[in-house]
Amino acid sequence: RTEATIPTTLTFCRRADLTSMNKRVMESLIKAGALDCLGSRGNLLASIDRILSLAQREHHLRETGQTTMFDLWGEAMPLPMPSLDLATAEISTKEKLAWERELMGVYLSEHPFASFAGKIDSEATLCGQIDAELVGQNVRVVGMVASVRYLFTRDQHPFISAVLEDLDGRVEVMVWPKVYATTRDLWHEGDILLVEGKVRLRADRV
Repeated sequence: RTEATIPTTLTFCRRADLTSMNKRVMESLIKAGALDCLGSRGNLLASIDRILSLAQREHHLRETGQTTMFDLWGEAMPLPMPSLDLATAEISTKEKLAWERELMGVYLSEHPFASFAGKIDSEATLCGQIDAELVGQNVRVVGMVASVRYLFTRDQHPFISAVLEDLDGRVEVMVWPKVYATTRDLWHEGDILLVEGKVRLRADRV
């Protein structure tokens, strides 16, 4: 509805258009934060089957013309809806942010790195500060692992290309076989790492 924000889960069930919404679509809406006005994402996900069942009931009533009844004065009144108590389920902030990034391509609530921003070593370089002027210099960078590509050398030794990001920007980090062999357990998306290395220029990119 464009004229007002949907205020409650029950109102959502009454208004939901099930011709364009199924369980998968609703899960995506909840995970992306589009239904935060109805309750916490954990509670909504835990109650999704109940919510859809109630929405299907309301849809059936609308389709069969049974959405109203008459009181003693002949006024049209909505049929009463069953109560809907949401189940309780806790979802971590890290998991919510991962859903936002997966579904929307951006972090909407906050950047996962935000809580670490004030703890960065004063000698560390921000990802967004690494440019061509630093080529050839050794730098220390603190950032969140945004993505990891798993690669192999000609001799079939594994290495990775990882992207670190902070609130200021992003930088690509090459982790060659010898280093990767001793740090492979550290390179997971969402983890915060302190990396030291030499800035190089490759294909006109730092």
